[in-house]
Amino acid sequence: MPRSLRPPSPSPPTHPSARCCRSPCSGAGRSPPPSLIAQAGFGRPWAVGVAAFGIGLFGYTVGRRFRVPPLVVVVSAVVPLLPGLTIYRGLFLLGEQGGQQAAQGLLAMVTAASVAIALASGVILGEYVAQPVMREARRVEARLAGPRLVGVTRSVRKRRGSREPEG
Repeated sequence: MPRSLRPPSPSPPTHPSARCCRSPCSGAGRSPPPSLIAQAGFGRPWAVGVAAFGIGLFGYTVGRRFRVPPLVVVVSAVVPLLPGLTIYRGLFLLGEQGGQQAAQGLLAMVTAASVAIALASGVILGEYVAQPVMREARRVEARLAGPRLVGVTRSVRKRRGSREPEG
């Protein structure tokens, strides 16, 4: 049988943390995934809030680096964390005939609202914390760079309307 037609051999089983370390997002500034925080005993809103804080930090720094608004980076990173399925489940349970599971539907809706609030506050807090950090990083970079030897450092502009005294 040709090699291209053979089914792929099964990969050896790996521990979940080993798979996590090989992800393309792994790095020094990576925040723990929300599922690990939820397994540690915190609820889903806390887990999503911590992840959103990391997204806010990341979005602000990447936005400044590539000179795009941080909102562009943040929105694309927050979309997978939105509580769409929880809202759908809550509405389904609230609208079910008989009303026996209305309490579960109401709990799902409150959980979805708390996840949405945690997303918004986490992102804003991340950007708020990133601003002074970036400011200090720019100061240190300017201090370490030394004087510029080539190019204009400041442009001198003449004032409009100011005339030299004639005499």
